[in-house]
Amino acid sequence: MKIGKEIKETWTELKNMIADGSFSYQPGDFKMVDLGEDGIIRMRLAGSEVDRDKDGFVIPTTWIAGDLTAKRHRMHNDWFGEYSKSDLRKWLNEVLFERLPDDLKEIIVPALKRQVAYDPEWNCYTDEVADRLWIPSFAELFEGGYPDLFSDNESRAMGQFYWCRSANSFNSFFGVYSTGTNYYTTANTSSALPVGFSF
Repeated sequence: MKIGKEIKETWTELKNMIADGSFSYQPGDFKMVDLGEDGIIRMRLAGSEVDRDKDGFVIPTTWIAGDLTAKRHRMHNDWFGEYSKSDLRKWLNEVLFERLPDDLKEIIVPALKRQVAYDPEWNCYTDEVADRLWIPSFAELFEGGYPDLFSDNESRAMGQFYWCRSANSFNSFFGVYSTGTNYYTTANTSSALPVGFSF
């Protein structure tokens, strides 16, 4: 797993550095964030100008955790294959978001995210959301979405299994084993989370 140097500036200072062109941190560099009962985690810079907002405008930076949440969470309380309607997505954006520092909450830009989904009739389609907090998709982890962070199994390994937001069937979602290889399990299984956001 790629971990660079710790960033000491405040989130507001980082936003100002991006605006004036003095931002020079590299993918893997991190800033600590306290998620309360879900732990203190290293939020790593994942890339610059990788994600877009719902109107198609480029978002300057994307950040993905270098540590998993201290608690495991279900994707959904029932068998389910649609991230946009999941309990986990709602929890991320309504509960976990409120635990972030105020200066970070003020600058996060909802990022447009797409992922494979299955409706209850097993129809496969591309699900789409615009979220403040999210977890990576299968494509972002395994198919070059953030190549500076995730390039092989070792770079994806985070000590235990964790969720992706991409469905594998009408009742299961992909995840990542502790070895960095992919797996899938039913939506009502509890797994850890690598949180992401953009600004």
